[in-house]
Amino acid sequence: MLPDLSKVTASDWIALYGAVLSSVIAIIAAWRGIAAKIKSHRERQKFQTDLYFLRKIDRASQKVHPIIVVLLANLGTERISLKSLEYEGIAENGLHTQGSMGWYEQPEESYGIRNRLLPKILESGETADLPMIEIGVMTRIRDLKIWLTDFNDKRYYLADKDITKAKNKVEQYLAETSIPES
Repeated sequence: MLPDLSKVTASDWIALYGAVLSSVIAIIAAWRGIAAKIKSHRERQKFQTDLYFLRKIDRASQKVHPIIVVLLANLGTERISLKSLEYEGIAENGLHTQGSMGWYEQPEESYGIRNRLLPKILESGETADLPMIEIGVMTRIRDLKIWLTDFNDKRYYLADKDITKAKNKVEQYLAETSIPES
């Protein structure tokens, strides 16, 4: 049965028009919000990390400091603000351990020079290095997971293969520099 259109007033037509218009606006706004979230997620996936081992030589004492470096590369268009570098795993005694490392550049910190590395803001196309001296974390913790956390508490995990490769390099360095027992 069809409604009697002769009883529909102008205010009914205006109300119907308003309801349809507000529904269309809501659908468009929701679609734009979802599209922005998808774009932001895709751009944040372009954030890349690499982990490598190097030997830093103190110019004054000529002492070699083994350092693990996390290379950060923001290949997307979104700005990324990182607040911490953390790790977790199983310690030598079998207990679960978690911690934070590398906020200040080493070995300069031990000489009173405080070069703050985190928090760090990476603009589009920017790269940065985060040197860490806590190589014991690499050698003494099993099932090691390392991640960077941004200010929205999103975690960016370093690849397991990079951690394994750096761990092998540290162990090789320690084996080369250890003094054999006589």
